[in-house]
Amino acid sequence: MRAVPDQPDTWNTLAPGLRASWRRSAEYLSDPAAALAPVDTSDDDLERLRASSPLQGVLPVLDQLLIRPASEAGLIVAIGDAQGRLLWVNGDRQALRRAEASAFRPGARWSERAIGTSAPGVALATGRGAQVHQGEHFAFSAHQFSCSAAPIRNPHTGAVLGVVDLTGGPEAVAVHSLPSSMPRSPPQRQS
Repeated sequence: MRAVPDQPDTWNTLAPGLRASWRRSAEYLSDPAAALAPVDTSDDDLERLRASSPLQGVLPVLDQLLIRPASEAGLIVAIGDAQGRLLWVNGDRQALRRAEASAFRPGARWSERAIGTSAPGVALATGRGAQVHQGEHFAFSAHQFSCSAAPIRNPHTGAVLGVVDLTGGPEAVAVHSLPSSMPRSPPQRQS
């Protein structure tokens, strides 16, 4: 399956939540074949964003409970701000090198407005966990990956502080990766 906006048959294979994300994505991006997540944050700005992020304090917990096990499983963990800008990306070194070619790296914007349907973008747009399997991504540049993401909320106010994402192969969208995610269709076989 490929994200082709002018082919309704492709859209009909998507779960309703992903179909809604594709509709929003088609408003933001005219060509999914040419879309690449923008990396428009200078190193200095990235350091300032990291230092001022309310997520800075939970990094040691995320490292121990999520990043280390994900790395051992060949996966990547990304932590982004409430606008979808990735602040930290860590995990399996080989997967990180592959992801960088798709602009999945610190400083890149992975909101729906910036790159279309992706788990971080959907999670931020809906305020719920999301899983996106390879060809369900709107932009072709993300089709090699599957991802699960959830918004991170302030426990006192409920405000979205950012997003945490698990990216890699099909195991990144396994049931245990995000058991309470939006209902989704089974992964389509690549031909």
